[in-house]
Amino acid sequence: LEALARAPEGAFEAESRLYVIRIKLLQSIAKFDEARDEALRVIAMYEDTPDTPEKHRLLAECHLNLGYIGIYTCLYTGEYDYTADFEAGYRHFVLGGKAPFGPRERTLVASYVCRVGYPSAPGTMERANRAFEQYAHFAEKAKNGMFGGMAALAECEAAYFKADIGNAEKLANIALIKARETEQFQVEHRALMFLLRINIHLANPAKLRELTRRLTDMLGNEEFLNRNTLHDIAMGWFYAQTRQTRLVPEWLKSEFEQSDLNSLSFGLEILVRAKYFLVEKRYHTVLATLENSGGEYGPEAFMIGRLEVAAMRAVCLYHVGEKSAAMDTLREAYEISAGDKLDMPFIELGRDMRTLAAVAQKSGRRDIPQKWLGMIQKKSSTYAKKLGHIISDIRERSGDADETLPLTVREKDILADICHGLSRSEIATSRGLSVNTVKASVLIIYKKLGAQNTADAIRIAVRRGLIP
Repeated sequence: LEALARAPEGAFEAESRLYVIRIKLLQSIAKFDEARDEALRVIAMYEDTPDTPEKHRLLAECHLNLGYIGIYTCLYTGEYDYTADFEAGYRHFVLGGKAPFGPRERTLVASYVCRVGYPSAPGTMERANRAFEQYAHFAEKAKNGMFGGMAALAECEAAYFKADIGNAEKLANIALIKARETEQFQVEHRALMFLLRINIHLANPAKLRELTRRLTDMLGNEEFLNRNTLHDIAMGWFYAQTRQTRLVPEWLKSEFEQSDLNSLSFGLEILVRAKYFLVEKRYHTVLATLENSGGEYGPEAFMIGRLEVAAMRAVCLYHVGEKSAAMDTLREAYEISAGDKLDMPFIELGRDMRTLAAVAQKSGRRDIPQKWLGMIQKKSSTYAKKLGHIISDIRERSGDADETLPLTVREKDILADICHGLSRSEIATSRGLSVNTVKASVLIIYKKLGAQNTADAIRIAVRRGLIP
C-alpha cells in the first residue's frame, strides 16, 4: 500500500488493475470500510465511460470485491444480501467479452463456513446459507470456479453441528465432488475433515483409514496452497480426538507457536491445540489457550466457534474444581446452541461432557433444562463408546496392544468372568479377591489387550483365541 501511494501521477489511469490491487490489499488487512469506499469510488469513476473490455473487467472486480467485503463483515453486520454485487460482477465479465477468464481463483475456507456471528437470532444460519447458495452461483461463473462446493459445505457444517449425521455426510460428499471439479482444494480438504468427524460418529474405522489416506494424498498437490499447515490441523484434530497424541504435529503441541496462516481467514488451529491439551488433561493450559480464541475474526467471532469454545471451557472448569463457573459456562453454551439445536459440540466431548451433564442434572439448577441435559448425557456417552471402538481398532492395527505380555491365570479367569457378564463385585466374591484387586486386574487386562472397555476386551480376546 505504501508503494502504491508512491506511484507516479497517472499510473492508476494507465494501469487500472492497480485499483483492484489496492482494494484487495485493504481487504487483506481488514480495512474493510476503506476497501468498500475505494471500490465504490472506482465504480463511480468508470461507470459512465465508453465501453471497453478493460472497463468491464475493472467494474467486475470492484463489484466482486464489494461482495467479498460483505462476506467478511456479515459476522458483525448480520447482512447477507450481497448477491447483487456478485451478479453485477459476473454481468460485467460477460460484457467484457471474456468470462470466465484467467487461472482459477482459489477459495479460502475460514475457521467456519457458516459466517454467522455471535450473538445471532435463531434461523440466521439458514438465512446465511441460502444467501451463500445464491452468490456462490455467480462467483463461480465469474471467477472460473471460485466457491465451487462451498454452498454444500456450508450446509454440511450446519447439519453436522445439528447432529444430523446422515444429511451432513451426503452434503460433504456433494461438496467434495464439486470442489474437485472446480479445483477448490481448501473446500475439498475441509469436506474430508468433516467426513473424518462424521465417520468417528458412525464408528467406521475402515472409512477413517481411507479418509486419512486421501488427506495425505493432497500433500502431493503443489497447487494446493498452505497444504502442509492445513494437513497438520486436520490430522492434528483427528490424532488428538483418537488419543494418538504422539502423532499430533509438534507445533500444535506448543502453547506459543503459531502458523503463518492469515488470522483473518483461519483460526481453527487454536481449537485443535486446545483439543490436544484437553486429551492430555492439561486443563489449565486449555483454558489459557482458549483465551486467545477471541479477536475480531477468531473462532469466537463465529456463533459455532463461540459454542465450541464455551463447551470446552465448561468441562475444563469442572476438572479444575471450579464447579459453579463450569455450570455457568455450560448454561452459556446451552443458550448459544438452543435456538438452532447445535448439539454436536457437546456430543464430541464424549466422556468429559457425559460427566459434566450428569453433575449438572444433580446440581438442582433450573437454568439448564433437565431434559436437554439427559439427552446430551446419553448422546455424549454413546459417542464415547463409538470413539472407544475406533481407538481400539487403531491400537490393534498399530501394534499398541501389548501382545508380548500374556495374560496370567488370574487375568484369564477374570476375563472369562467378565465375558459371562459378572460385575466387579461378583467376580471378587466368586474368586475370593477384593473389589479393588479385581478392578486393578481389569485395567491390566485392558492394557494388555489394547481395549477401551468390556465390549472391546471380549471382541479382542475372541479374535486372539483367548476365549471361545
